[in-house]
Formats: sequence, C-alpha cells, structure tokens
Amino acid sequence: MTKDKLIDKLLHIIKTDINVYNHLIEKKYDKREEIDVDVIVDQYDNEVIDVDAYHIDLEIEFLKGSIGASKHIMQLIKENIDNL
Repeated sequence: MTKDKLIDKLLHIIKTDINVYNHLIEKKYDKREEIDVDVIVDQYDNEVIDVDAYHIDLEIEFLKGSIGASKHIMQLIKENIDNL
C-alpha cells in the first residue's frame, strides 16, 4: 500500500469516527429532551438540573471534544503529509 493510500484510509477512518460521534450527539440530544428538567434552587449553586440530564450533558461535551480532537488530527496529517 502506498503512503497516499494509507493516508487516505486513515483520513477516511477519522471522518467515519466523526460521523459516528455526530450521530451519537443527536441521540443524546433526543434523550436529553425527553427528560423533564425541573430546576430547583440550591443554596450553593443557585440552580441544579436533573442528575440524568447533567450526565447526558457531560457525554455530549465529551463527544464534541472527541470531534474536535479528530478534526485536529486530520489537520495535522494534512499539514505534515510530506513529512510522513
């Protein structure tokens, strides 16, 4: 396999991962909307959301971070393609 084909395959895998992450984010948002979020006043933080909703929000942020990291890796590969 040539270097160009290998790089193309690697970029394709990363793009596929990004698509999967985006799909998972959509599913998390759907699940998040299903939760009835009652905001209650807390003496320390002023508001607290449902624990399940909070965990879903964390999962969404993790997936968004994974997308950002994947895009950064793709950019590094493209910028340094001649040095690989």
